[in-house]
Amino acid sequence: MTSIIVANHLSVTYTLPTYKYTSLKELVLHGWRQARPKKQLHALSGVSFQIQTGESVALLGHNGCGKSTLLKAIAGVIRVQKQNLRTVGRIAPMIELGAGFDGELSGRENIILSCMILGLSPAEAYAKMDAIIEFSELKQFIDMPVKNYSSGMYARLGFACATAVHPDILLIDEVLAVGDANFGEKCLRRVHTLREAGTTIILVSHDMNLVRRFCVRGIVLESGHMRFDGNIDDAISAHESIMEERRLLALSAEEAAEARRLAKLAAHVASDPKDVDPLPLVTMSFRLIQDGEDVTEIDLAMAFEIEISLLIDHPEYFRSDISIGLGINLPGGLRIGGCNNLQLGFSCNHLNVRHSKKFNAKFIFERGIPTLSARDYELIIGVHDEAISRNVATRVAGIMHTRNSNLGINPDTDIVAIHQFVSNISFSADGRHQVWSDVH
Repeated sequence: MTSIIVANHLSVTYTLPTYKYTSLKELVLHGWRQARPKKQLHALSGVSFQIQTGESVALLGHNGCGKSTLLKAIAGVIRVQKQNLRTVGRIAPMIELGAGFDGELSGRENIILSCMILGLSPAEAYAKMDAIIEFSELKQFIDMPVKNYSSGMYARLGFACATAVHPDILLIDEVLAVGDANFGEKCLRRVHTLREAGTTIILVSHDMNLVRRFCVRGIVLESGHMRFDGNIDDAISAHESIMEERRLLALSAEEAAEARRLAKLAAHVASDPKDVDPLPLVTMSFRLIQDGEDVTEIDLAMAFEIEISLLIDHPEYFRSDISIGLGINLPGGLRIGGCNNLQLGFSCNHLNVRHSKKFNAKFIFERGIPTLSARDYELIIGVHDEAISRNVATRVAGIMHTRNSNLGINPDTDIVAIHQFVSNISFSADGRHQVWSDVH
């Protein structure tokens, strides 16, 4: 295959004035006295590549990276040194559909004008007239001045003209969304036909699905420099990495750090398909402590402690202060009660946990739980972060065996001895109300 486009250290620089005169008087008084400093914008800097006949290449990059400038240079709209850029064959630039149309002329007359601008003779233009009108679906409007066309009609006619000349090189700059959905698909089929016929296509688009559909190669630009040239999937990955870094630059330091953490998390999950839940992995256990010693059964009427031990894999995935909670259930899952450190006003900074996989939390019950009856309970341990909005792990850690040395009322049936919370009892008989202040 022969090279149809060759760029060799191609550079384009714009000179921008740093001072704008607001009146003729200001220009006369100050414009000639001293040279105003000017700023140079390097739209393209030393870009080099070769595109072979029949290749389909995507130009990728952020807004302002130089994609459109490169297309205009290839189209000849921007003058560059011949030794820096060489093209072979007829070029159809779809950079701005309908460019060159005269609003006072009819659609039919503009077809002739557009085709001649693209290099056809008048006879060739007339020969393609009916096909262009049919493709554009504008037959009933074709003899109207195009200044009366809607923007969609204008774009349809421009696309039909640009693709009717069967160019050697087709330049497309974000103009494939032409008209309604049906016509847009019709345009895509036309581009596909040209590609199959051997037309070299250079496509600029931010639609990665469209890019993958038409292109096998991608060139990535960043601030006028070429950053990547190769396989389209690798080019899209390089482009997305650049866009992500640019997004992070616009964030605060904390927001950027969090975004990088989430990206690391996503990469970890993607590397292990079995890990469908992108969270730290937590192994948990607990100890019951009373009178300073480990016990297998606690007396709920006296002070005791529950020490939770957590073994955390990938603790760096925590994103905010951590909530560690206790729950007490009846066997079978009926919840009795629970609490966590955030609820009680005790913070646990996630930054401390990130640096250590082993972490302990001790819940101290100085008064015990004297109203809870003695029986076996399921002890639930829960780990959350981001102010309890993301559940990292919640599960039954084991069975907590208890007794209650002070509880003497229905210990086998009552879960909680509510008699301790009754402050008074009121009685009435025959409409007469009586109150006893002491409860016996």
